[in-house]
Amino acid sequence: MPKLAILRLPEHLLTVMSSHTNARPLVSFVIRTYFRVSTLIKVLESIANLDYPKDRIEVIVVVDKGDADAIRAIEVLGRDFPNSKLAL
Repeated sequence: MPKLAILRLPEHLLTVMSSHTNARPLVSFVIRTYFRVSTLIKVLESIANLDYPKDRIEVIVVVDKGDADAIRAIEVLGRDFPNSKLAL
């Protein structure tokens, strides 16, 4: 089973950065999948549930063109992220 690592900046750094920029940094997630739609859905839902502004999250999913189920899941769940991208 693939491992997922989520890196989070310490709260004191987020506070310092937000006090200087009034915005949190853009965080990018690159997800590569191949016929693992159930795992992909869990990962996307986990990212969607993060306590972080959605407009500061970029999700890039790389999927095989033949994986129609994953593409459908991305189209539905990707609506939560204004900065989402799909690479086929």
